[in-house]
Amino acid sequence: MYSHQSLHPSARTCLQNPSAFTLIEVLVVVVILALLVAILVPSLARARSSARATQCRSQVREVVVAVHEYTAEWKDVFPRAASPVEVHWTRLIARIFGEKANYTNINQLNVERFEPFHCPERTLRLPHAFVDYVVNALQAVPNAPGGPAWGESRYGKLSDFKHPGRVVYLIDAEHEEFNTAGVFVSLEEARTNWKSGAWKTDFQKYPAVDAMDVRVGEHLPQGYGGSEFNTSDEPGRRRVARAMHLNRLSNAGFLDGHADGLPLERRPGPNDGYHSGVNGNYAVWLRRFGVREEQIETMAGVLDRTTDEQPQ
Repeated sequence: MYSHQSLHPSARTCLQNPSAFTLIEVLVVVVILALLVAILVPSLARARSSARATQCRSQVREVVVAVHEYTAEWKDVFPRAASPVEVHWTRLIARIFGEKANYTNINQLNVERFEPFHCPERTLRLPHAFVDYVVNALQAVPNAPGGPAWGESRYGKLSDFKHPGRVVYLIDAEHEEFNTAGVFVSLEEARTNWKSGAWKTDFQKYPAVDAMDVRVGEHLPQGYGGSEFNTSDEPGRRRVARAMHLNRLSNAGFLDGHADGLPLERRPGPNDGYHSGVNGNYAVWLRRFGVREEQIETMAGVLDRTTDEQPQ
């Protein structure tokens, strides 16, 4: 018979600690845990992103339903890019959510307080909350003096649109780092003009909340004119987000009161099948923003020319 004293020291340790793990077993467990983390973390991140996309879409729908109800009450008329001293869509939404103050300028509204203005995805990259959506103010003026140009549609009539369920009213604004200024201020400038109070000195020179709109063709996320623009994810003058959520879509609310995610178009070639020389992707976005079929070919090459002598 063997006694503990006659065993090798390492053998005695194993007998005294029968449940102890070997180094190899510990390493196997660590590797398995690392693999589980590598698998689960991206899935959790995607789940959170998906939840933010769903929340955003729900908020966009609240806005367009409210605007649709307003339209029914006010003889088919709804606000688009109204000036800051007129009935602005943000004022309309704030009142629905309990704001009772009567402002002389929409920039007096504390937009940081109202969740329907905040896209949970876009807000993550901002130093403070602001308006995270842009309203459709695109108005084609093909017969403008001096050549085709974009006008500013301050108000619209639902009856002007043959298929309101296909026309965007509100959509995710692009991340500030991907937007640059053109004849209009950048999205970052709009936010800082509001936060700093610069608009108080001259609201026409320093637009803020009222600058969150789509005024010209180059504000769309995909385009093609005399030269290519907004054809990649590189910074550009687009105000509409190319793919705010899940790297594949942006949330939009439509004139009939529904909301949906809009992906980027993938139509190759310079012809959309209806208009010679018009990029198919750009033509789709022009239609989505209410440009009539007979106007698309004329307006396709108009990037930023407006009917205003001094655009804001």
